[in-house]
Amino acid sequence: TNIGGVAPLCKLMPIQVFDGEFTTNYAIMNGIMHAVKNGADVVNVSAEPIFENLSHVDVEIQREFSKRYLKNEEKMWIKLFSKAREKNSIVVLSAGNDHVLSSVPAQNRSGNAIVVCACDSSNSAISFSNFADCSTISAPGFKILGTFPNNKSAYISGTSMAAPVVSGVIALMKSIKSDMQLGNITYVLEHTCTPQKGDIPGCVNA
Repeated sequence: TNIGGVAPLCKLMPIQVFDGEFTTNYAIMNGIMHAVKNGADVVNVSAEPIFENLSHVDVEIQREFSKRYLKNEEKMWIKLFSKAREKNSIVVLSAGNDHVLSSVPAQNRSGNAIVVCACDSSNSAISFSNFADCSTISAPGFKILGTFPNNKSAYISGTSMAAPVVSGVIALMKSIKSDMQLGNITYVLEHTCTPQKGDIPGCVNA
């Protein structure tokens, strides 16, 4: 199957961090560092922890959870993403699919990565998408065509499909101006996006 992505002429550096359906923070962190050390301009991370048990909890309790829990893990992500920022590798994270605050997963809290929510074609937040605090931008995340082994393709939904759209747009930006920093890129994304319904940021507009 021939599928053209957002930035079809970019070089890809596939890094395996999953063993089947499972991975660890250690594996993901090592994968990110490998990409950064080998000169990746953009690092897409479509892997996030599951917090579906918090989806029915009041938002203010979720916000308190974000302030009080997983702090050691949060420090590790902050340190890692700071290193990536020093090397001008832009890290793009999928916000998560549990309909909780995007600040609940510790990896989204650093301020040194771009956190992507999912929207649909009607300019609305998708019901599963994480939202609000620590979210940077949104992108289409409903029935996105993706590739599978053995020359197959399928439609998949999730913030893990939205994040690569943003990664592709950033790759296009850096192909024009390679020295663009995280702050410049975030500013451009936020000031050119299309507003969305629901408590998510605007949708990326290439």
